[in-house]
Amino acid sequence: MGSENKSHIAYIEKLIETRAYVEACGLLQQELLKDGQDVSLLVLMGRAYYGMKDYEHSYEYFRQAKYIDSNHPAVSSGILRLSVEMPVKEHQEELFHLVKDLQDKDGFLARKDYYLGQNQISKALEEVKAARKKYPKDIDVLLADIQVRMKNHIEDAELPRLIEEGKENMPGFEICELEARFLYQMGDFAGCSKVCKRILRKYPNAEEIDEVRRLAIKANQSNPPKIHETEQERKQIHVSETVESPTVEAKVKPSEISSEEAEHQLEALIGLESVKQEIYKIKKKIEYDKARSEVLGIALENSDSYHFVFSGNPGTGKTTVARLLAEILHGAGVLEKGQLVEVERGDLVGEFQGQTALKTKKAIKSALGGVLFIDEAYSLVNGPNDDFGHEAIDALVKGVEDYRNQFVVILAGYRDEMHQLISTNIGLESRFTKFIDFPDYTEDELMEIARYMADGQHYRFSADGELAFREKISKKKYNRRFGNARTVRVLMNEAYTEKAVNFDPNEVSKEYLTILTPEDFGVELCKDSKMKAADAMDKLNRLIGLKDVKYEIRSTISIVDYLKQERTEGKTSDIALGTSLHMCFAGNPGTGKTTVARLYAEVLAALGVARNGELHEVSRSDLVGRYQGETALKTKEVCENSYGGVLFIDEAYDLVQGEHDSFGREAVATLIKQMEDNRDKMIVIFAGYSKEMEQFMEANTGIKSRISKTIVFPDYALEDLECIFYRMVDERNIILADGVRKHVNDLIAYLYERRDAKFGNAREMRNLFETIWKHMVHRVEEEQLNGDARRTVVIADIEKVFEEKGFIK
Repeated sequence: MGSENKSHIAYIEKLIETRAYVEACGLLQQELLKDGQDVSLLVLMGRAYYGMKDYEHSYEYFRQAKYIDSNHPAVSSGILRLSVEMPVKEHQEELFHLVKDLQDKDGFLARKDYYLGQNQISKALEEVKAARKKYPKDIDVLLADIQVRMKNHIEDAELPRLIEEGKENMPGFEICELEARFLYQMGDFAGCSKVCKRILRKYPNAEEIDEVRRLAIKANQSNPPKIHETEQERKQIHVSETVESPTVEAKVKPSEISSEEAEHQLEALIGLESVKQEIYKIKKKIEYDKARSEVLGIALENSDSYHFVFSGNPGTGKTTVARLLAEILHGAGVLEKGQLVEVERGDLVGEFQGQTALKTKKAIKSALGGVLFIDEAYSLVNGPNDDFGHEAIDALVKGVEDYRNQFVVILAGYRDEMHQLISTNIGLESRFTKFIDFPDYTEDELMEIARYMADGQHYRFSADGELAFREKISKKKYNRRFGNARTVRVLMNEAYTEKAVNFDPNEVSKEYLTILTPEDFGVELCKDSKMKAADAMDKLNRLIGLKDVKYEIRSTISIVDYLKQERTEGKTSDIALGTSLHMCFAGNPGTGKTTVARLYAEVLAALGVARNGELHEVSRSDLVGRYQGETALKTKEVCENSYGGVLFIDEAYDLVQGEHDSFGREAVATLIKQMEDNRDKMIVIFAGYSKEMEQFMEANTGIKSRISKTIVFPDYALEDLECIFYRMVDERNIILADGVRKHVNDLIAYLYERRDAKFGNAREMRNLFETIWKHMVHRVEEEQLNGDARRTVVIADIEKVFEEKGFIK
């Protein structure tokens, strides 16, 4: 590595250390284009994405680095740190073993994260102390030290000094948020509120700004802290807090409205019709049981278990509905008080033996007469060896039995993770029988939410402003990190900020101060969908040859456009267009399969079916893992990355290599499930040689039944190959000298007549053109030619090709 390159890499490392992650990613992407196998570059990219909390992309880069050099210490420590943030836990112990003796910064911080994940706070503190001793000026180590000490729940005289040191060396949202939480933890509610206000003013669009808002509300509502007169009393209080978790009371939201008002608010929520219907059924069942008891004069045992699982993605209204459900159940006489107590893993799971049961029991007691809402409940148990997590589940199940009919528990979180949690625990499975699924909001509902938010800030959308918002939200919607209403709030805050940045005080108008336009959302509205679709179809039609292929694509697009129009006019019910759009492209290499797939994606994006129009090209290595369980994760991740676009699987028959290829079959099974469950989110094209693709489809009926059409790409005719070659000549602005065209035609005919099963069609023409161009450049430089002569191919250049390839003229 040259000194200049070393200096460049050092600059990138400095950017990461100073948290300039976006700039670092941009520079690293340029470097990776030069050498995509450089482990150091992949590690730096992983670190940059980790800093941005984009853990999925971070994990992908660390994983690539691990495939290249599994012994690289930074790779192992990076993946271990990620394993604390991501739900994938299988290899945590193995990775911890790899870094347990590392004495660099990554090693210290990796072990810190591992111990925090295991709730071993004292060991985590030992690691950051050792790291501070070796890296006293490092910002990451300083932040880690502060975070661990704050988790210790024991008065620490060092914390104020460390926070001041952080503010001096790294002013920004993160250290300010830590300061606010520290002040709250120490009982300085006024100081906490003051810092929160400063954060909300300076960083209104920060990713975790909602957490700061909640902290500010808690600080404002809290009473002044009790002053303890003796050091002994103060120590007793801290011990009590460590054991019993002081945060539960702060998360109790008392009943504030009537059940009738709660029902009105529920009905007024945007979307969530299926959720409202489920709660309506529950309320009617309660009323029915009460009527039977009164009319028949019988005492009915309350056999129904009112414990719920709320499953769905972030921002779909789970917490809001939980609050309203608490009021409704209170009004129906099921609950005595109707308060909502919000907790998470940290409020229930302890740090030493016996503490978990005490914390969980305290949370349950605070919820008696109301609802205990456990968010991200799947994180209670982090793997089979998480003894404290299992202890929390056992204590929860016992509390549900001991205080039967005295309170309601709602477990909330992602859909798959929640079903897995319930299905793997018999105690939960028998007691949590009411599942309410919170679907993602539709695009129209998200638009309605945006209008509601805008109205609350005295804004309204222009007609083009709504189109711009829809364009932006539709692209965000298929991102795995999409937060539904939360994402809407982020986009709206960004629009308000953009309007403020572009504000000219010399040209103030009521319209500018109240109307949201495309410029505020950073969107430049271009052609309408029909024109964009026509442009993509025009590109398809200009492809050389492929007459039958073009007809099949045009036919499919016509059907999509027709059905879309019918749905818009209300003549048909809502349809899953993706069901009829999965395809098989069969043909030899170089026959245009990838090019046509890319144009197909563009047309579907213009019609609003494939939201971003991106083509994601993958092969077996991108889908099939190397050990048990990895394949399903890899395949699911690839599919999720393709949401909103087209997934193009080249040489798809390579997915299953023989009868005993269990990993390949796992990939196929995962693909089938994704194609079925997410047919409205992605379109899959399987591609490869005709004969092999036919055999693949026959052997995998699950895929075959979901493919609407197989399009055969024939080999190009000789005339087509000539046209392809001369189009390349025109695109590169090359001049052919007299007599060259005949020699080129002879050369193409020579290749065509001797073609075999491996003949590359258009790829052969590109290779031929590049070879001729290379000989032209070599001759031009040797003869030091100028003007048009520098881009003119002569007969001698063609003869060089005959000579180099060993062709017989």
